[in-house]
Amino acid sequence: MGMELVKCGSLQQYIKNNGKLPDIEASKIMNSVLSALSYIHDKNVIHRDLKLANILIHDSSNLKSIKIIDFGFGHMKHSSANYDEHVGTLVYMAPEVAFEHEYTKSVDVWATGIIMHYVITGKHPFYDKETDGTSAFKKKLKDLKKVEPIEKMSWVAKNLF
Repeated sequence: MGMELVKCGSLQQYIKNNGKLPDIEASKIMNSVLSALSYIHDKNVIHRDLKLANILIHDSSNLKSIKIIDFGFGHMKHSSANYDEHVGTLVYMAPEVAFEHEYTKSVDVWATGIIMHYVITGKHPFYDKETDGTSAFKKKLKDLKKVEPIEKMSWVAKNLF
């Protein structure tokens, strides 16, 4: 098995270099991420650590050319199995994972929502790295009622959220 050259690096680096992305670019990336996620979920795989750094962009001229990497926390989901392991990166982690409750592959969908927010706005929907530590972030997750869309989002992006 050979290695593939990925020219642009991670989505994290791409956003760091380019800032928040226009809706058309964001939609291409998110369409590809959701397509890849659908594929792995159809194979009964839960990634459990989906984040900007684990999404690679093959070519900046084709933002649909993404690769999801690092399946180190990935797991085959068996229909009768319950998962309650605390694995992954906290700021992308669904509340049920952070608090070690039973969860399903929907935890990857939560992480995809966080990623989408980053792609559209250039920041996390409710984590502030300047002020939030682990306990402060977990408190926010525990008290989470609803994440309000950012005013600067287009109406299309707000509607999607």
